[in-house]
Amino acid sequence: MVMRLKTYRYEIAVPPELEEFAQYLLRLGYKEETTAKTIEEVRAILNGRPLDTGAPSTTKRRRNAWRRYKEFLALRGE
Repeated sequence: MVMRLKTYRYEIAVPPELEEFAQYLLRLGYKEETTAKTIEEVRAILNGRPLDTGAPSTTKRRRNAWRRYKEFLALRGE
């Protein structure tokens, strides 16, 4: 079964490789909407989108999402 997260506008399907990361964020107390946006940003970065493009707020959101993902990978020992 595919994990789904809701934002205030739409619902996203979490890719299987990011499901554990999504569950980690939810356990830390992040809201479902914040987790969904973080997953979207990490997925975009993993698909080759650069960190520093777009508006400053977008860049900041992407950098924060990538930092959280790297912290998660470090906890897993990867």
